[in-house]
Amino acid sequence: MKQEKLYRYSFERIEEVELALFEYFDYYNNR
Repeated sequence: MKQEKLYRYSFERIEEVELALFEYFDYYNNR
């Protein structure tokens, strides 16, 4: 159960990082 919670947390962090990268590239391409 503890491992499952840790996995879910890391998965949510990966989604946040992907969103941040997408926003960064979107900004970079629209300069």
